[in-house]
Amino acid sequence: MAILLLGWNSKLGSALYEKIIHSDQEIRTEGGATEGLDYAKDPPFRTLFAKHKPRWIINCNALTSHSECEHNPAKAFAANAWAPALLAKLCQEENVGLVHLSTNFVFSRPPAHGGFLTEEDPVEPFNIYGKTKAEGERLIQAVMEYSDCSYYIVRSSWLFGKGATCNQVDADLLEDMARAALPNRRVKATSFGFERLYAPTNVHELADTILQMINQTPPRGIYHAAGSLASPIGSLAQYVSEIVTEITNELVHAEIDVQPLVPNGRSQVPCNAILDCNKLRNQGIRTPRAWIEGAESYIRDVIFQLLSEEMQA
Repeated sequence: MAILLLGWNSKLGSALYEKIIHSDQEIRTEGGATEGLDYAKDPPFRTLFAKHKPRWIINCNALTSHSECEHNPAKAFAANAWAPALLAKLCQEENVGLVHLSTNFVFSRPPAHGGFLTEEDPVEPFNIYGKTKAEGERLIQAVMEYSDCSYYIVRSSWLFGKGATCNQVDADLLEDMARAALPNRRVKATSFGFERLYAPTNVHELADTILQMINQTPPRGIYHAAGSLASPIGSLAQYVSEIVTEITNELVHAEIDVQPLVPNGRSQVPCNAILDCNKLRNQGIRTPRAWIEGAESYIRDVIFQLLSEEMQA
């Protein structure tokens, strides 16, 4: 079964790539949003279909820089809404399954009924990134409504981790915190607020979830797949700070103040938009575990890489 992986050099794409090449499935790859795909035109996608003849497409492509989305809404719409709609149209015509990655940024706050957000809760995006991702979801559903084609829109949140092929420059939440916690790079908690909850998601576990969905083919539609533990930003920062303290004391004998930290450059985030993943679990699909299960080794790798870069500078 041939899988065409779009955005294979992103965080999630690289994790999927590593898992697929070690499976019995064939993989075809194309690069990310900045590597030559013209999202404003239909022909490039038709060329990809003709070239690779996939049975499934996994679309990890998106314009995820919130600042770039705000400054260039047309580009954001092309990448996050128009391109997924074109892919859905071609998948419908060619009877190719589609997995499209989306985000908790299609929401802005907890549901009125309390608890976590389900797939049935109405979307309410608050920034251009969230609005274009929500529009992409809507267009895919509209295209697929009258077809028998399999499709899954998979919403997740706060991805962390990298595969060997990842060249994405955007740091994730935990990496931002590790960078901030290194000596002389501390950032005090300001706009995030300790009342906000985050559910970071391990990209390798999310990749497992997606591939299991393709193999088991649950009913098509929207599914939530995110880390199972929602934590206050202060708890996440404290956890990262303790690991940084331990490592830097060993390697460079530096002392740092362990204090709550927040990542740089992320001023707008949904308020406690935590995803309920029970719909997927009820289909017998494994969803990502609590972030703490796989975060320590990743944070350590990030810190050692940052320290190595400092020593070489």
